[in-house]
Amino acid sequence: MGEARAVRAHGGPGVAARAYCVLAAILGVAGCVLFVATHPFGLAPPLAGLALYTAAIVRRRDLWLLALPALLPVVDLAPFTGMIYLTESDALVLATLAVAGVQALGGTVSATGSTRSWRFGPIQWLLVAAMTASYVVSTHWRVLFELPLDPALLVGYASPLNGPRLAKGFLFALLLLPLLAVAFRRDPEGAGRRLAAGVLCGVLAVSLAALWERLAYTGFTDFATDYRTTALFWEANVGGAALDGWLALSLPFLIGAAWQTRSDTRLLGLAVLLALAGYAVFTTFSRGLYGGVVVGAALTLWLLWRPRARSTSGVAVRTVVGIAVALLAAGAIWLMAGVFQGGGYRGLAAWVGLAGVVYAAGPMVPRAQGGLWAAAAFAVLGALASFAALLWLPKGVYVIYAVSVAVFFMLALLPGRATGEALRARAALGCAGWVAVNAVLVSAYWGGPTAFAPSLAAAAALLLPLVGARMHAALAWRADLRGMIFGAMVVATAAGAVITLNTYYASERLAAIEKDLAGRKLHWAITLALPAGAHENWVGIGTGQFAERYFWHAADARPGSHSLVTDGYGDVLRLGGPRHTLGFGELYRVSQRVVRDAEPPFAIEARVRGPEGDAGLHVELCRKHLLYDLYSCAHQAMRVPGSGEWETVELALERQNLGGASGLFGRGLVLSIANPGRQLVDVAHLSVRDARGRELVENGGFDQGTARWFFTSDRHHLPWHAKNLWLHYLVEHGWFGLAAFTVLTLAALFRVALGGAARHPLAPALAGGFAGFFVVGAFDSLVDVPRLALLFFLLTFAAMGLRGPSASRPLSG
Repeated sequence: MGEARAVRAHGGPGVAARAYCVLAAILGVAGCVLFVATHPFGLAPPLAGLALYTAAIVRRRDLWLLALPALLPVVDLAPFTGMIYLTESDALVLATLAVAGVQALGGTVSATGSTRSWRFGPIQWLLVAAMTASYVVSTHWRVLFELPLDPALLVGYASPLNGPRLAKGFLFALLLLPLLAVAFRRDPEGAGRRLAAGVLCGVLAVSLAALWERLAYTGFTDFATDYRTTALFWEANVGGAALDGWLALSLPFLIGAAWQTRSDTRLLGLAVLLALAGYAVFTTFSRGLYGGVVVGAALTLWLLWRPRARSTSGVAVRTVVGIAVALLAAGAIWLMAGVFQGGGYRGLAAWVGLAGVVYAAGPMVPRAQGGLWAAAAFAVLGALASFAALLWLPKGVYVIYAVSVAVFFMLALLPGRATGEALRARAALGCAGWVAVNAVLVSAYWGGPTAFAPSLAAAAALLLPLVGARMHAALAWRADLRGMIFGAMVVATAAGAVITLNTYYASERLAAIEKDLAGRKLHWAITLALPAGAHENWVGIGTGQFAERYFWHAADARPGSHSLVTDGYGDVLRLGGPRHTLGFGELYRVSQRVVRDAEPPFAIEARVRGPEGDAGLHVELCRKHLLYDLYSCAHQAMRVPGSGEWETVELALERQNLGGASGLFGRGLVLSIANPGRQLVDVAHLSVRDARGRELVENGGFDQGTARWFFTSDRHHLPWHAKNLWLHYLVEHGWFGLAAFTVLTLAALFRVALGGAARHPLAPALAGGFAGFFVVGAFDSLVDVPRLALLFFLLTFAAMGLRGPSASRPLSG
């Protein structure tokens, strides 16, 4: 019975279902045991974490649908552990499989349901089978059997083990597919809500991580520094778009939840989440993500609006309304851009405040019962007071703006007698005009005369809806909390777009599109030449082998390397030097997180040799998160003799520009070593002691391989990525893999946009997520991040199996 019966009911034979349960149980339990046994933090921390997660998913059926999307983007600790092949996110998936397999074999899970909510037919299975075959054929699996004899395979991306590392994203999603089917057949609405909630929790976790990173390393409003947010995606150690892909795939779920929710409180929470996520999107300074968010949001909104429009109007009217809304949005953004360029943040803030006033003033128009002259008189009197404040009070324009807003809301919201309702409404409308005058003055005060015209045009445009409501009573609106929240979300999104396009670093990035695209085309040409012969054209060079092949094919672009070699001294870290034009930020670093409160000067002792001749070793301690040091470093180079014999080199490292770790969001301290030259450098032991005599380095002799050691290439990223999702599959999986991926993903997109699943509550968010993901994928590989690939393929399988219900409650309640 149990899970096995559920899988049989899904369409597979009993033997196959039981075989799946046995495989899931064995793979999950063995993987978890291996993870705990090899974790650099010892047995207790990973065991405790897995125990908590396992207890939660055992207690609550299908909780994994929420927990995995929520935890995957933030749970990995690779920069601290050095583990890149078996990570914390992998352990969560393995624990999920173990629990499902054991429960099913023990008959403790009941499963009922029908194919009305979920069906994986022959076509779906064929497409999934083709994708599976591509990964099976193109991945070098034999290396897994060599791993116990060669721990050096766990070092870096040049290892053949990188193939199974990248393949596990798809394979984990494949192993979770039966559990996904069971969940949606057993409780369709509950499963959908849990999956959507999990994605939203993931957005929240990623956004909070991005906010922390900015607060700790750049400041909340520093948008000029060359620093791009990475959150907790350690896979950005060699560039890539892990954060971009996650946000593009997830944000449409936020839009869908906001559209479908019936709770004002929940809508307010979603509005706050949208603000956090928007900040994360903006601070990536990723042009591909900007485009992906726009495309994904537009498709999601269209699919959400389509059923309502279809029930109220014809195709022609629906099209006209859609075009009108798009034109109004474009016009509003254009006007806001003029305000921001002239009046800066203060002018834009004043304009946003005026938008709130106009919305709240809508219900006042019918109540005013005419009386426009009285309202105009009130506005004129207020304007005179504003000019007086501008002349006689220091920064009086800001004070009078705040006063005018406060007076308006006092008039609009405070209860009054019915007999004075018309007079109070006229005064409120006049006060709205006063706020508009003050918004113009704020922009002009900050930006000078050039800011006057655009701010005046923007203020006049905002007042037009009130004029329309006065001319036609049917155009008046009712101001309520829900409408206010939706309006705030729309205005905040538009303001975010304006700021994104007009801040210094973002505008520099946008101005460099043509130049960067030329460089990207050259990189794509090199990438296309990597497969050799007909066999590799059909099945690819191998999953995860792009970096290694590119390393040897593009000799002038080699970024540096690290590996573990064994000689009479034991395990030795070997650092290869770069072959490209080198800047300080372009070193290939091998790093370790050390205690934040370490005090300089630092006493450094290294056992080194130069097997190919005289060389050098760059040593630094920096306040950094993952990639960027922002010049808060202490660094020094040591000479490595080229005699080929081991020598001990010592040096003292002073504070230099190394900042402190003080502050609420204290910055981490990272020790890094790098080879700045072209001759190999071997490091047998490294010791760093601070002024208190504390040893800062763990595993300094590499007795545990590269445990605790991580690697980064801060600026030089192209050698690790095809920088195009479809090109990645063409090179690593060949024409067969590219065809399998393209057909599978387009079929999933079609089903949720126009096909059999289009009426499902999840469909608009899924379709928008896929569209945004594909836009980002036009400029990055994405699936070379296993946990991102897992989420993408899991959602793809959901899109392939869901069936549109005849009627369904909104997922967000």
